[in-house]
Amino acid sequence: MTAAETKTVATVHDETALKHWKVRMVISSVLLFLSLVGVVISCLDRESSFSRWYWTGAVIIFAILSLWLNRKEGTKPKRVTGLAIWHGALHWLALLVIIFHIHLLVYSGITDNITAGLVILLLLALTTFLAGLYYDSIFALIGIILFILAIFTTLLYQYVLLVVIIAIIVIAAVIYWLYRRKIAKNPIKR
Repeated sequence: MTAAETKTVATVHDETALKHWKVRMVISSVLLFLSLVGVVISCLDRESSFSRWYWTGAVIIFAILSLWLNRKEGTKPKRVTGLAIWHGALHWLALLVIIFHIHLLVYSGITDNITAGLVILLLLALTTFLAGLYYDSIFALIGIILFILAIFTTLLYQYVLLVVIIAIIVIAAVIYWLYRRKIAKNPIKR
């Protein structure tokens, strides 16, 4: 292989890595935005069941994006088997079953909507973190961020909008910093 061919192969590999990184950042941003909206809805929705149904829909979106990213954008070339997809689907289905049980707890009057929303956020943080351990590591980071968000929301319930605004700023700053760092390491034509 000549030097020019080696350089071409390296450039294609770098472009593929940058594309993979961009896909992961877009998916992470979407999931974190959905979570922040869910926190606001959970804290403002005291009477209706909209927040719990919102979280149910968000979990379905988390599951679909997690399974898709694992299948299409894996960090290492790997063969995704039907068994791996089945395990991933069961991983997220278990969370949905627990969420429906939380719906029953609210319906029976044992707990309220705000508490249910925060419990669902904690369960989503745990499930997302575990998906990150077994599938794509970006989900572990998202799970940790969701856990921190749940803690701040619990401690600063009266100031939830301020917490969400600060979280959006911090997340945007981290994504920007990571993007600039990645660009500095891989100076490819954009």
